[in-house]
Amino acid sequence: MSVVKWNPQQQSAIDCENPELLISAAAGSGKTAVLVERILRKIVEDPEITIDNFFVVTFTHAAAGELKERLYKKMTEVCAQQPELESRLRPQIAMLSKAAIGTMHSFCLRLLQEHHAHPAVMLPVNIHLLSQAQADLFMQEALEEVLIEEYAGEKADFKLLLDAFSDMRQDGAVRNMILELYQCARNHPSPQSWLEQITSHEAQAGIYKTWYEFVKKQMLSVLENSKELAKEQGLPNTTRAFFLTACQIAQNIVRAIDEGDYYAAQQQVNEAKSQLILPKGPTTDVSVAAVKKLAKAIKEYSFGKLVLSFPEDVQEENALRPAVEALCRLALSLDQAFSQKKRKNRAVDFGDLEHMGLNLLCDESVAQIYRQKFRHILF
Repeated sequence: MSVVKWNPQQQSAIDCENPELLISAAAGSGKTAVLVERILRKIVEDPEITIDNFFVVTFTHAAAGELKERLYKKMTEVCAQQPELESRLRPQIAMLSKAAIGTMHSFCLRLLQEHHAHPAVMLPVNIHLLSQAQADLFMQEALEEVLIEEYAGEKADFKLLLDAFSDMRQDGAVRNMILELYQCARNHPSPQSWLEQITSHEAQAGIYKTWYEFVKKQMLSVLENSKELAKEQGLPNTTRAFFLTACQIAQNIVRAIDEGDYYAAQQQVNEAKSQLILPKGPTTDVSVAAVKKLAKAIKEYSFGKLVLSFPEDVQEENALRPAVEALCRLALSLDQAFSQKKRKNRAVDFGDLEHMGLNLLCDESVAQIYRQKFRHILF
């Protein structure tokens, strides 16, 4: 059918009948061409398979457009070369524009539109996807509304939260904590359930473990990236000393977190604030610039994520529990306020696509529809 000369690896990828096939290939190695050939052969060789039976996921919209364009050209070319296949391929060409070839988010959006009245969605059919700028604006508006209501309520747990994690002039740290917790919750299949769970689990494990484990992961990444710098022989003495101090601080933070001593981890962060003072001015030496970048990463990851402080009167975890419960409650309120704004504007964000799409497919009646429709899933 094709006059293209495939190399052995490409031919194997085209012909393989294994239902679970993983192909690893470098850029420019012909992945798209192989994918087009594989799809086309499946359609030609099995009269029961149509382009609608394929679910092809791409990383970008541009890649999806290119794949559709290549399929169109290839099918048109085959129709001209082999007229006996025209009756088979012309309908596929006509359906190509609506084929499930695109990003995972575009599939989820179509899923929500097709099942907009489902209890897991309950949105109008003409929903649209928010841009990141719009989503950020709605988020800030929702957070402001939640905090205005909270300040008016004068609840004791909220006051404790403010006393523990903000100063008299601003509540920026608390705002950041609410946003961080909300975003962390959105990484779970059921954000609301997760927030409710960690609230009840706080007395035993501590909500802060989530933050500290994240910081630990970032510190380990920083240390891994510093291995090559440690071998650098041309570092000035002051720069090398600065580098070793930065690495030691990262190691101390990791060790304290491993031991479950979060208070010690916070003390290390506090010490880092005074010890990791970056030299000012331009740096032309590549290795010196790399050291500055390393130290900056440590400061950003620790100071940006380890936003906790431990006044002497609230060092005990039990004393902080009401503040933590308030934090979880505020994150839940933010989720509700943010969702209301999106619904009012008939909009969803990328997180909604993922969560609502997952909830839809957890309904066996919905899952069965796509299980029967898609006979070939290609990522």
